[in-house]
Amino acid sequence: MFRLKLVFPLLLGALCLACPTPAVVQGQVTTAPTGDGESTAIEGAQLELDCPDQRLLFIGITNRAGEFHYSPSEPTSTDCSLKVSQPGYETQRYPVCDVCSTDVCAMAAAEGSEEMPTCPEIDFVAELPAE
Repeated sequence: MFRLKLVFPLLLGALCLACPTPAVVQGQVTTAPTGDGESTAIEGAQLELDCPDQRLLFIGITNRAGEFHYSPSEPTSTDCSLKVSQPGYETQRYPVCDVCSTDVCAMAAAEGSEEMPTCPEIDFVAELPAE
């Protein structure tokens, strides 16, 4: 019985090596800084993931603090961009390579990889200038 208690967790751990890596896309949307450097959180901004050869994927709307959080089932492809929009503000696009928490694009280029890298974590502040 003791062996089973020890072996079972090890087997589960081995099985999870094939599990997808959890991914996260999160951050905050604010107004562009004014002359004094101040910015304000934007509630209700819409975020979409724009990837080549795919429809726009709605990923969320910011809360009162201008924050958003999305947990995709797999890491985000770096050939995608995040589109942030809100009426009264200029729509902004952020390439995933520019907002990924790790520099996966530079690492892939340095390794000479021809595969499109993926980004497991995006955490950034989007600044929207007024129209």
